[in-house]
Amino acid sequence: MNIKEQYPILFEAYEHYQKTRDSHYDFLPKNPDYVLNAINAIPCLLEYGYVDNVSDNLLDNAPISLSPLEHMCFDITLKGIQFVESGRE
Repeated sequence: MNIKEQYPILFEAYEHYQKTRDSHYDFLPKNPDYVLNAINAIPCLLEYGYVDNVSDNLLDNAPISLSPLEHMCFDITLKGIQFVESGRE
């Protein structure tokens, strides 16, 4: 599995950053599976320093509304940007 497949949410935040130059990534999940994938990835991304300022609803112990889906957000860090740029295909 390449890093884009492992951390798609980080790549989405990077693409948003490339288009807007805004490191804050605010999104509405596409579906419940997307929420689960994001929640599974965020702790690692946070630990590695690739993201910060993560909304509470992306953290493991927070309640999540699946209907309707709620906005989630985090900031991609300079380290996260560099990580994506080093692993882009």
